[in-house]
Amino acid sequence: MRGSRVLLVIAALVVPNQSSAQAARPWIRLDGGFARYAMSDLNKFGVGYFNQSFPSLDMPEANNGYTYGGSLGLDVGRGVALGVSFARRSAKTKATWNGTIVNDQNYGTYQAQVDVDYDLGAQTISGFAEYTFVRSARSDAYFGLSLGRIISSAKQGYTQTGYLPLSYKYDGSGLCFEGYVGAEHWVAPQLALVGRAGYRAAKVSEVEVDGTKMFWLANGEEMAIDWSGFDVQAGLKAELQALGVQHVVGGGGDRRWRRVCLLPTICRRPSNATQGHVKG
Repeated sequence: MRGSRVLLVIAALVVPNQSSAQAARPWIRLDGGFARYAMSDLNKFGVGYFNQSFPSLDMPEANNGYTYGGSLGLDVGRGVALGVSFARRSAKTKATWNGTIVNDQNYGTYQAQVDVDYDLGAQTISGFAEYTFVRSARSDAYFGLSLGRIISSAKQGYTQTGYLPLSYKYDGSGLCFEGYVGAEHWVAPQLALVGRAGYRAAKVSEVEVDGTKMFWLANGEEMAIDWSGFDVQAGLKAELQALGVQHVVGGGGDRRWRRVCLLPTICRRPSNATQGHVKG
């Protein structure tokens, strides 16, 4: 008897009712854009050091870069969506100097060329929650919060005439928190243009240099790679649905379509907006 009750409880939790099946709508979003990064330690003690050592080097700071990624979400009803996201971020800077090096320990005073470059990259894996606060016939506006892990990797290259090239690798990870606002406009029944802007706090405070922990800067502090900053992105969003399900897409106005969906294909909504029903 007790076993039967347990099975009934498990069935009630696992098998969704009709209303929950109608509310839960999976989707995928791909986007990319431009990002700003703090990189205060790198710019001050890396780029800044080389610019002081070679006055005419004029190496740009590593403050700008690109970001791209994707999200897999689930609309759970009442304007709320939950999901996971992956993003790739990058930043680069480099410069070349030609001039006279004085009092070199091996060559004394001689003409040399110096090349310096930084190639930075990071991946973030996060869970997110979004809430749609404006919904019209074809357009939505939402805000979101995400929390995850950022894994950072950077390479520094240095070459100087008369010497073998030098290369250093900076690795580390840390927490990444992001807040953003966005909008989407449905250009087809199953496809939307999306755009968003936000700010991320993502500072990697424990950095390994060539596999060795603890890298101390000239001021005695531990080095950090700071990916914090603003970004602006644009992309596409497509709605998906479970195998063989038909139902109405809510949202007010005339945004009601019958959908016939087969994973992994994108949902198809006929142009004539008709009310449908769940057909398990």
